[in-house]
Amino acid sequence: MQNPDQIDLYFEPLRQSSLERCASEEEFKLVLKAYDFAKDAHKNQKRISGDPIILHNIDVARIVVDEIGLGYKSIITALLHHILTDTEYTWEDISGMFGRKVAELVVGLGKMERVFAAQDKTQEETFKQMLLTVNNDIRVLLIKLADRLHNLRNLQELPVEKRARNLGESMYVFAPLAHQMGLYTIKSEIENIWMKHAMPSEYNEIEEKVKAEMGRQGTEITQTYLGPIRDLLEHEGLEFTLSTRIKTPYSIWSKMKKRNVPFEEIYDLFALRIVFVPMVTDIEQEHEMCYEIEQWLNQRWEPYTERRRDWLKTPKETGYEALHSTYLTPSGNWLEVQIRSKRMEEIAEQGVAAHWKYKGISPEISGIEKWLAKARESLENKDAASLEFFDNFQPGNLISVIYVFTPKGEMRMLPKGATALDFAYYIHSHLGNRALAAKINEKLMLLSTPLRGGDQVEIITTEKSQVRIEWLGYITTYKARNMILDTLKKNGTDPIREGKKILDSMLSDFGIQQSTRLMNKLLAAYNVTSKEEFYGRIGAGLEDLSNLREVLLKGSPSRKFVTWIPSPDWKRRKDFNAYHFAPCCHPTADDKLIGFIDRLTSDLYIHTVNCSRVPALKRLHRNDNAQVGVTWKKQYTSSSLVRLTLRGSDRLGIIYDITQTISLTLCVNIHSFFLVTHDNIFDASLEIYVQNPVDMNKLIEQLKMIKGMETVTKA
Repeated sequence: MQNPDQIDLYFEPLRQSSLERCASEEEFKLVLKAYDFAKDAHKNQKRISGDPIILHNIDVARIVVDEIGLGYKSIITALLHHILTDTEYTWEDISGMFGRKVAELVVGLGKMERVFAAQDKTQEETFKQMLLTVNNDIRVLLIKLADRLHNLRNLQELPVEKRARNLGESMYVFAPLAHQMGLYTIKSEIENIWMKHAMPSEYNEIEEKVKAEMGRQGTEITQTYLGPIRDLLEHEGLEFTLSTRIKTPYSIWSKMKKRNVPFEEIYDLFALRIVFVPMVTDIEQEHEMCYEIEQWLNQRWEPYTERRRDWLKTPKETGYEALHSTYLTPSGNWLEVQIRSKRMEEIAEQGVAAHWKYKGISPEISGIEKWLAKARESLENKDAASLEFFDNFQPGNLISVIYVFTPKGEMRMLPKGATALDFAYYIHSHLGNRALAAKINEKLMLLSTPLRGGDQVEIITTEKSQVRIEWLGYITTYKARNMILDTLKKNGTDPIREGKKILDSMLSDFGIQQSTRLMNKLLAAYNVTSKEEFYGRIGAGLEDLSNLREVLLKGSPSRKFVTWIPSPDWKRRKDFNAYHFAPCCHPTADDKLIGFIDRLTSDLYIHTVNCSRVPALKRLHRNDNAQVGVTWKKQYTSSSLVRLTLRGSDRLGIIYDITQTISLTLCVNIHSFFLVTHDNIFDASLEIYVQNPVDMNKLIEQLKMIKGMETVTKA
């Protein structure tokens, strides 16, 4: 596209957007002036793709106005953002033509460009220097974000090595910044572009599964929810839009990793979004309308209160406001319904930029300005202690990959935490199977050594396969784990089969049979991703199942377990009060037992038959018939989920008093705790696990004694 007329045609959508965004004819004329100036200044300059640079500038400006929602000065800055670095024009030239503020913005972008151009900086150092280059105007960050987003959208134009750097920087710096500024749509796009290039097979697999689910669930959602909701809102006379949201592949992948579940157990792939236009511009009335719409939906479908999110009473730091309610679909999946006003929608899509538009309504601006000021203050302060600020915001924590190099200098991408053995299997299964040790940065290291970004790795091999079952203990990637398990199985060692046998036996002792639901619970509790891996770790002796009973009990609404209790010889002896386990030998279910009745208390004390005190006790009681035969008896116990509703006078510290009372009265697990306040009254819903009704009644009485508590009711 070399023809000026073609470039003008390409500019037309931006011209229309600018016309709508500019507040006056003078502002619009300045935008047109900036376009003509930039087109002329860059007329002989091209990008790597061969396209004129001005096309890139136009695209960045379109993101700035259409996707972020900034005004004419930002549009002008986007059109001119390469002027100072790629032409002979100066700050004075820009200031004279477009004003001091635009010139400052262009200078700020030029400084930032130099930060990212430096090749010898770590990502952390780049991040810090970028913040230091930002003047007191957030728009520098927003325009730079738009610039990076456009480059990511055209990543195929860049050389391979530059692609990797751009992807790494974008995930380390720009995705967290987009999140901090409330630009969730842009954040999601950056993450997805990263995943598409960094993990193509995982990305494509999830994308295909999402398409399949859309076909399966899409019809159900349309028929069951979309039509009725649309009819309901129209009946109430609301002006609204109703749309669907599908989780992105990156979001799904992140959730799978976080929860250690397969794709099939991600139940909130879809969401419906209701965006209404309020009758009047009043935030309080907007909130009331959201609650009213939620009540309409709750009357038709059963809500799942545990997944309810109220971002109206307590907006996110970015200013995000919305009400999220969740309902169980007929097919057993979760459907989230997001309720927000048009104002909330714009804030959700455009982040901090939208606050400026609505500053007449809400004088409170997003915390991004304060955050940036604090960040710069911390970085500029020479006191090392001031850098503690970054403990609360470490973009590096959001990066789940590292880049390492082969001996030939080829870059490879691995998950953070990957070991040298993971690297070997990443290259090839034969290399992994024959791995003996590793040279990391020319130093001889163990295969279990965790890798760091930038490491050069060489695998030292042997002629024969060295695969050992212990290797499962220090690999992190699916590929390595599956290859090791397959090789062990071929070699006659099957830890998967052995592990399944061990687990089945333990579950049988508890009187429990395997099920998909049970296995999912175990996988999450033991932080493994598949049952094959779980079996393999058990069979290899790498998984400690000593706490299995506690794991099975935790979170079970009503689950019975086998336990063992002492069974004295009641037919022969009934002349003792209570029994106690002797502290000298601590009997367990595997021990043979014997009991002796204390002469003074008439209590039965139970020992193991091998206890060192038993011979002396037998001699002591040889004439008084105090010896009692004791065996073990199987017994079933259960823990039940109980729901309480509480109401009382709202005051400072009421939540603390409730939770403290529960902790001091009972040793129980709190499953959920939800509290809302209105007109100085609080209503709370509490779900806890208890083992007997006596404890439950005791807790209720204690809760009633809390100051201000009016009612405590068992649901």
